[in-house]
Amino acid sequence: MLTARAAWGQSGDINGDGCVDLQDVAVVQRGMTGPQCTPGDAFMEMVLVPGGGAGPEYDFLIGKYEVTNEQFAAFLNDAQADGGQTLRGSAIRIGTNKDVRTITGVLIAQPYYLAYNPEAPVGQRFRAELGYEKKPVFDVAWIASAKFCNWLTVHSGLSEDDACYVEVDDVVGWRPRVISREEWRDRDLNDFERHRLVTECRGYRLPMDAVGMEGAITVDGNPFDEWYKAAAYDPDAPNYERPSTGEVTVKPNALARHWRFGFGRDELTAFNAHCGLGRVGLDGGFSPVGWFDGSNWMYEPIGTTEMSVSHFGLFDVSGNAPEWVQDRMSYSPCFATRGGAYWSGYIGGTSGCEATARLMVCNDVWLGWTGLRVVRVP
Repeated sequence: MLTARAAWGQSGDINGDGCVDLQDVAVVQRGMTGPQCTPGDAFMEMVLVPGGGAGPEYDFLIGKYEVTNEQFAAFLNDAQADGGQTLRGSAIRIGTNKDVRTITGVLIAQPYYLAYNPEAPVGQRFRAELGYEKKPVFDVAWIASAKFCNWLTVHSGLSEDDACYVEVDDVVGWRPRVISREEWRDRDLNDFERHRLVTECRGYRLPMDAVGMEGAITVDGNPFDEWYKAAAYDPDAPNYERPSTGEVTVKPNALARHWRFGFGRDELTAFNAHCGLGRVGLDGGFSPVGWFDGSNWMYEPIGTTEMSVSHFGLFDVSGNAPEWVQDRMSYSPCFATRGGAYWSGYIGGTSGCEATARLMVCNDVWLGWTGLRVVRVP
């Protein structure tokens, strides 16, 4: 992968604002992927998914990795230090047992591998447990994921007006800012609202999935299906039908070639994804994000991992932690996760980690073992 500086020359600052940042990404040639920085801050590493071909016609940036325990701890520390004075810490309260709640007291996050020290100074009380810093955060509800996105928006130098989610004191009204509270309780975003989300909301948010209650996951592409395009599409994927044990057959057409799994392959092994086929990482459970890079050591079976990224440079879009996406079903309150999970191979075979795999969770504040990945349209 090329860094922005290496690709653009000595300065890399295309728009002259003093930073090689997301705004510069939008004006360089399509197809370049690699580490980017937000204004004055390299907190979240993003890759560019160019518009055109199958899926969205617009460029968007998506997290190269799932959000880690280390990153979520930084969010909670900053939110607690802010105390609700700004969007950095608004609409949530943090208890003494590392729990995150709405103002009315509903639990929306209790990250399993974060430690909390109430005796430390405010702003330094959370930390990732030793050895778990780079593993994906989990036990985070959809609402807490939306809050993380709003926080990341202002943390990265954008304004509060760029935030994509409306925050309220209770559970019911948390929603994308392009839809009313009443309508959000009854349905998912329509295409007009999705277009507004893309064109009017510059901040970070969850990737769209754009699959309604009645519809199947399309392999032809969807104008707002950001997650699937980033995970599976590849112009160099095979151009013939292959069998699949998941929801759809891998059946390319002229516009949409794609892989069965989100790491540029049709076959799942213990060396290319963490999906119930071998122990990886430091101790089992979730593996560190980006573990399957061709260099990290596998405990069982003996050997090293394979380089396993999607065409656009994403790690862990098959297996590891399930990821919240923007979408919900047309009745309340059900939200979607994508990407399977490390335990999927044990309970559902390899289909649970296919790029088409999708799970609906019908609870606003369900924690489970769910994590997240972020997206932004520059």
